[in-house]
Amino acid sequence: MRYYGFFMTRLLIKILLACCLSTSLCGCLRQEETDIVLLVTGDVRGNFLGYNFLEDKQYRYGLGSFATLVKEQRSLYGDRLLVMDAGERQVSSAPMLYTQLVDTLGEPPLYAMERYIGYDVLGLGLNDRQEAELIAPKRHDPDKSAPIVCANVVDKKTGRPVFKPYVLLEREGIRIAVMGISDLMYRRWLQDDAWAHTTDQDIAQCIRQWMPEIHRQQPDLIVGLFHQVEVTPEMAASFDAIFTSRERTHFQTTVSPWEGHYVPVVGIGRYASHVGLVKIHLTKRHGVKDGEQRYDKNFSTTLVDLDDFEQDEEFVSRWKPYNDSLIAWVNKPLGYLNEELRVNRGMFVGDNYRRLVHQVQMKTTGADISMATCLKPNTTFEKGRVSIHTIYEMYPHENQLMTFQMTLSEVKQYLEYGYDQQFRTIGKTQKTDDPLRYRYDKKGSY
Repeated sequence: MRYYGFFMTRLLIKILLACCLSTSLCGCLRQEETDIVLLVTGDVRGNFLGYNFLEDKQYRYGLGSFATLVKEQRSLYGDRLLVMDAGERQVSSAPMLYTQLVDTLGEPPLYAMERYIGYDVLGLGLNDRQEAELIAPKRHDPDKSAPIVCANVVDKKTGRPVFKPYVLLEREGIRIAVMGISDLMYRRWLQDDAWAHTTDQDIAQCIRQWMPEIHRQQPDLIVGLFHQVEVTPEMAASFDAIFTSRERTHFQTTVSPWEGHYVPVVGIGRYASHVGLVKIHLTKRHGVKDGEQRYDKNFSTTLVDLDDFEQDEEFVSRWKPYNDSLIAWVNKPLGYLNEELRVNRGMFVGDNYRRLVHQVQMKTTGADISMATCLKPNTTFEKGRVSIHTIYEMYPHENQLMTFQMTLSEVKQYLEYGYDQQFRTIGKTQKTDDPLRYRYDKKGSY
């Protein structure tokens, strides 16, 4: 019996060792070939639960449907899924105005939504610089949120980036560097004191500055989060994949810095209608030296239509009370229009739309002269009730009303500049007789 027990004990040990060895070998095999998946939103602009505040319509796509997609992909790839955003998360939207003017006490819901979804990295959009909470947080804890990366927005005095220029993430032994770039603010129109000490660096120069440090970290993948940036071959040279929201619509393309090197560039759809998905299949190389590329990489890119995904039920239930109160606020009556306003008349003659804007500005400020632009020339506002919804149709951004002291010469220069941006001078020898620089469709896009 003792011999039998001894024999059984040795057999059990051998089986356990065999299982451990098998598990170890499986782990090694997993490292020989693996997949990393990058899932990226951009230009969400406050579309959390699919409600269009300008058109007063309910859509399926939004962060709620994105949450469904993330859960699906996490079930497939686990920790090898990276969730990111390229910027413009809630600017130019009713939710941002609501959190600034109405619901001003607690944490803005966007941050809790992003924690629920599980974002890993956030980029900085050009218009995100209208939001003081990002750079001077008072109502949320940045340490509980995903890091913001942006290399080319720097402190005027020190020249150092205001946010992290890049982050280095590791997934199952694969090192991924993510660098953020925001478009240059050619006109410093921001009035918020929180951003007053910042300025922009040249994008190509900034990439050249930080890439040596990134390469010293020996990443296996380098990913770019660009906002409103046209990606040139020089910019793309050091990256494996780039996500951007340069266009008003989604797109996929490649940029080739040199023959044989192709960098996938994925343009993300506005309002979270489409999101970018890049899957990288990595195959381990053998006999590589320090500093050499450890993996061969094969890329596949997809634009995912979020209209194909239902809203995540838990996401909806958590933020439905907030969404309902926001919709009620947007549609609350503010006044009444007793005549139709046709904006496109203001391109050529005096119009009642512009007259209304001038009256409001003059009465509010007491200025001698009022100046206003035609933001959506093809829009017509019907006679009837006016609400926040109507105001956003008239001026669909976080606009500011300002007064200046100007000489008559400066007023003339300002007007000439405005005309030059809107109209072209037509000469006798020119083939075109169209004076408008931009032609707009019914939705105000050109």
